[in-house]
Amino acid sequence: LGVGHLILIDPDVVERSNLNRLVGATHKDVILKRAKVSVAKRVARAVNPRIKVTALKRSIFEEQAMKRLKEVDIIFGCTDSNITRVLLNQLSVQYLIPYLDLGSGIETNENKDINLVCAQARTVIPGEWCLGCINGLKYEEAAKELIDPEVLKDLREQNYGIGKGGFAPQVIWLNAVVSNLAIAEFMNMI
Repeated sequence: LGVGHLILIDPDVVERSNLNRLVGATHKDVILKRAKVSVAKRVARAVNPRIKVTALKRSIFEEQAMKRLKEVDIIFGCTDSNITRVLLNQLSVQYLIPYLDLGSGIETNENKDINLVCAQARTVIPGEWCLGCINGLKYEEAAKELIDPEVLKDLREQNYGIGKGGFAPQVIWLNAVVSNLAIAEFMNMI
């Protein structure tokens, strides 16, 4: 698509439960506790060996990550966290950087029956609308995430329908649909 530089930011390492939804991740990545951004960098370079990729194994709340985010032309936010979504929305609006907010989730009941499958691909256009303008942010949940790290962990588990000690269901097909919607929006923007 002509992208010359990707800046990838994520503090997590590949876990076994990621293998069914993290494109390019392998069992070896789990064993080596490889950073998710390293896997994404490897995949990007396999597609385009000339692309420049900056992979930061950091939280976006860290100064270095925030500084790099302010330099980009477009933000793709793929997060399970409400507080991260609030921060990316604010960054987008404040620094006039378009932001594509992507997410998917599966909710199950105590018997692991699927109650809900959902996904979103929303675009923040600074000066026109933002996630706050369309009631697209869960401020109460974001506040809980700031207060208690266990709440964030539980929310992540709920978003993938895995519950305590289980594995995430196969959601790569859902993530692929959301990603395709984001790419279509990205192409419209450029």
